[in-house]
Amino acid sequence: MKMNLSQAGIGEQTPKVSPFDVRFTNLGNGFYREVRELRNNDFLTARFVYLTWAGLLQLRSDTIISGDTFPVPYQEVKEVAPFKFDPANMKVGDKLVFETKLGNRPQAFNFITEKSECIAEKIAPAASLQKNFSGNGVWLACTTKNDRGFDSKKKSVYLIDYALAIPLEFKSPTRTQEYEITGFTAQ
Repeated sequence: MKMNLSQAGIGEQTPKVSPFDVRFTNLGNGFYREVRELRNNDFLTARFVYLTWAGLLQLRSDTIISGDTFPVPYQEVKEVAPFKFDPANMKVGDKLVFETKLGNRPQAFNFITEKSECIAEKIAPAASLQKNFSGNGVWLACTTKNDRGFDSKKKSVYLIDYALAIPLEFKSPTRTQEYEITGFTAQ
């Protein structure tokens, strides 16, 4: 899949647009490996590797910047409270709520508790987002709050035929991001 990421930090009036390639590998049981690659003049400048559940819940990530010799570790999910998700039967207004505990790689206690609530805003053919998508999509608007006072909002579309959510928008106190799908080929 090819996407454009439009991103602005605090105080930036003009967002920066970065084209990137993204590959999703289905690992089974709803788990996906997502690899995003940013290039400048066809040279790889950064690679982001994520382990997600259905594209909705990022479990772990690594970032490799060109010239660095090791990946940059980020927080990872240490615990997930049980939750139910039945996208094929969702209706507009239905909610998906999940709670996680986050920490750094070697961290064993004092985790950050994060609660996400997603509301189905629209259910429509996935092709209305990108012509090559099949089946229906569930457009989700999510609000995430953690016990340290950090709140964020995310919009995504869950593609039922692919059992995968694709990000559309992210907003936090420190940055905004918008995603545009510019190409897609199922493999």
